[in-house]
Amino acid sequence: MANIELSKVNEMDIDAYANIIHEEMGYTHEEARLYLNEKNFSNMLKIKVDDKPVGFINYTQEDNIFYINDFDVEVKQRRKGYGCQLLKYFELEVKNQGGVKVWLHVNVNNETAIKFYQKYDYKIMNRIDNYYAENFHAFIIEKSL
Repeated sequence: MANIELSKVNEMDIDAYANIIHEEMGYTHEEARLYLNEKNFSNMLKIKVDDKPVGFINYTQEDNIFYINDFDVEVKQRRKGYGCQLLKYFELEVKNQGGVKVWLHVNVNNETAIKFYQKYDYKIMNRIDNYYAENFHAFIIEKSL
């Protein structure tokens, strides 16, 4: 059985997170690292499996509303329950900080992500055309806690 650890991200984890972004989004490793270094590490959570970071959530907070900027799990580690565990951990952290709502954007064509969030009671609230780029639209998805 795998040893699973959920915790805050630290600087030592950035390379592992940059690798996930690099593989998934097509950024170079250095571009991904620069992007992450601009983030607040205290607003990043991770899941480690057998001492290896396999997923991360990066979020921002405004008052008691939390926004998920990035939620990434290594492709080869998906569909094993790690994303679910990380999302539940994040929601617990949100509640512990007095949060009442979580929201995010998701590409309207990302059916896997949409179904994942809906499975955990997130609702599609709105559609924003050309959100990512021309002809790349997003849904606003949210959950009240």
